[in-house]
Amino acid sequence: MITSSGERARVADFWDEVLAGWVPGHGHLMPPLDRWCESYKGQGDGVVDLDHYPDPYIGDLRGLNGEPRLVFLGLNPGIGYDSLQGDHGTWTKRIRAAGYSRCFERSPAEDPVSWKALHKGKESAYWRNLTRFARRWLDDPHVGVDQLLNFELYPWHSKKVVGRMRPPVDLVDDFIWKPVQEVPVDEVFAFGRGWLDVCRDLDLEEIATWGPETAPVPGSTMKHWRVSLFRLPSEQVVVVSSQMGSGSPPGLERTKLLKEVAADHRS
Repeated sequence: MITSSGERARVADFWDEVLAGWVPGHGHLMPPLDRWCESYKGQGDGVVDLDHYPDPYIGDLRGLNGEPRLVFLGLNPGIGYDSLQGDHGTWTKRIRAAGYSRCFERSPAEDPVSWKALHKGKESAYWRNLTRFARRWLDDPHVGVDQLLNFELYPWHSKKVVGRMRPPVDLVDDFIWKPVQEVPVDEVFAFGRGWLDVCRDLDLEEIATWGPETAPVPGSTMKHWRVSLFRLPSEQVVVVSSQMGSGSPPGLERTKLLKEVAADHRS
């Protein structure tokens, strides 16, 4: 059995404690979570939802069952449901029984039966696209959610992301970058414009950028596709990909182009 230590264990322990004591509302917003929560003020469908538990990451952060093969960075966990993430929700009960970091049936991809029951039999588009991307990137049709680790820029739910999402950089560093750098992967994939701002706020080395203000991604004619590559102190490359109105990973053809530009800048 592989077990984590250092930053990964620290972050897993922190969120285990938070979720063990979580109750709907503001009760769990002790420092430093209060600053994190206050950093986004969504309007309309983007209003922050504190009636469902925060969901900072999906996957085996501790490495209990094996090391993640790819790491992803999303924006936030999306809409919450009373029957899943509410005080008496199915996933909430599982988390309380097993612990957040040790519960692997608390997401649309890990528990598709519960998710599809709320969506007329449809799977989660985000996780479907993420898994497809992972299989293409790794050239392995058998990659599953159990081999992926996905962090959220903002851990609380909302129906949509409406407005500026720019959490304090010290918290992003402590709760995302530090554990990410202990995962043995070459690239870290960030989907959504907000991650470009975060990488720049952290003064990460920006090694390449393509998009509307510069040249298109090599081989692409898509004008609004923005790709930036940053290097972490661990020498891992953060691949930030975004397009207008979408925080989804690129499709088949653009994944091929992304692999080419990432390979050209890999240490």
